[in-house]
Amino acid sequence: MEPCFDTNELAYNESISAFMKAGAATGRFVFILTEDYFKSPYCMIELLAIWRNCKWDAGTFQSRVRACVLDARIDTTEDRDRVRMH
Repeated sequence: MEPCFDTNELAYNESISAFMKAGAATGRFVFILTEDYFKSPYCMIELLAIWRNCKWDAGTFQSRVRACVLDARIDTTEDRDRVRMH
């Protein structure tokens, strides 16, 4: 598996939407979850596109996606509620 980062892969003025659509169709994902990740509309759209590509099936999503949590606070219900607000 080769890591792919939008900041490395996209040329100036290239469509991030096309990049995200292509990414959603790949087989495996590793997300690095940070506070900024949850605040980024593009990141949330990308995550939703992957969920859709998994046909809204939790088992398929869980088999394709791994998450590494860095500085994101998502341990408590209050933390997760705060994240959902973005």
